Amino acid sequence: MQPAHSHTETLTTAVSDPGANPLAIASAMDEATNHEWRDWLPETCRDFAGLHEDDVQQLDKLMAVQVALTNPDVYDSWPLFVSCVIAFNHRRVNFEFLDKPSVMELAWGCSVLNKLNPSGVYSPSVLRYIATTMMLDGLTFFPWADDGGYVLGAEGETWSHGLIDAAAVRELGTKVKKLWDDGELKTLEPSDVDPTNPLHVQLSELVRAQKYIRSQKPVIKERR
Repeated sequence: MQPAHSHTETLTTAVSDPGANPLAIASAMDEATNHEWRDWLPETCRDFAGLHEDDVQQLDKLMAVQVALTNPDVYDSWPLFVSCVIAFNHRRVNFEFLDKPSVMELAWGCSVLNKLNPSGVYSPSVLRYIATTMMLDGLTFFPWADDGGYVLGAEGETWSHGLIDAAAVRELGTKVKKLWDDGELKTLEPSDVDPTNPLHVQLSELVRAQKYIRSQKPVIKERR
């Protein structure tokens, strides 16, 4: 099966570009197939999109987009979630060892998932994975997951007891969340971070992540 001529250029640009925005891939494939590709096998998707057998990274991303659109397990199973995040960040997915995404990559991966499936709900398993990355990087608030963002050490969260001072972390995370929700930080640049301000120090990673999200290639056409 081959794409209609009118879709060929858009489809080729979206799928073959190693740095393509996953949302552009979803838009191009949906437009070219009237959403039928969502049920196709990987080989059929690869052939339709004009990928070669050695275009592994691009196929990883293409199939991660399909999974995000069709499989709710991406929000329940943290290994599947991580694989999609890695693919969305223009990297090969490795199933032989855990390839830990950075905070910036997690932020972009969640942003893509949120747009591909706005009704998706992150399971406790996936949130715990995100939380472990937050702890390793010293974050108390992650804006791109859960309803309104995830505050580390949240009320009722028992698994982190003994690992962090939940009350203190929650207090700081709540302050960071308020600043974020007020919109004061979303356009902040890394060079604007004041190292003498404890909240700015906490927010520096979020600022870098937001800049990374803004740096992604645009969507060729809005998804319908």
